[in-house]
Amino acid sequence: MCSEQRVEFYDNPQKIMTTGDATAALEQIQDYFYELAETHKEKTGLEAIARRAYEMVSKISLILSIPSGVRTIEFVNWAFEFVKRDVNDKCALAFANMTAKTQPHDSLCAKILTKIDKDTGMTTAQLANKLKKPKDIVEQALATLEKAGDIILVTKENVGNNKRTINQWFTR
Repeated sequence: MCSEQRVEFYDNPQKIMTTGDATAALEQIQDYFYELAETHKEKTGLEAIARRAYEMVSKISLILSIPSGVRTIEFVNWAFEFVKRDVNDKCALAFANMTAKTQPHDSLCAKILTKIDKDTGMTTAQLANKLKKPKDIVEQALATLEKAGDIILVTKENVGNNKRTINQWFTR
């Protein structure tokens, strides 16, 4: 096998430049995740997840910039949104797992919020199947979340071949 085909082969190093806007954004992102970590330290004890987030944004934006050789604000913003969603999901899931025994209703609500978002809705039956919970318990949690303003119910008509009506839950 030729050395150029091996994973261990390193080509000549390339310098990746970072624009001024991207550098400023990275500094703001570092401050944002520091504050988020401090909040989690006080409330949930999950600050380690948020503390690692800045490095993730930095690495992802660097990987995105390899083809062009310049890390731009677009790469940094995309990486930030990606990591922010990941951190929020991980913290919610960890909180749900920690409170599953002591606060099962709150735990279920947190798990529901990790399953849906603004773009991807789910029906009550789909959530019950994914969470392996009875439909009536999921409906109670959905009612709590809807009352709190965290989710909304959207009705879609004439869906699929049989033109049926479906109700999907989305986050706000």
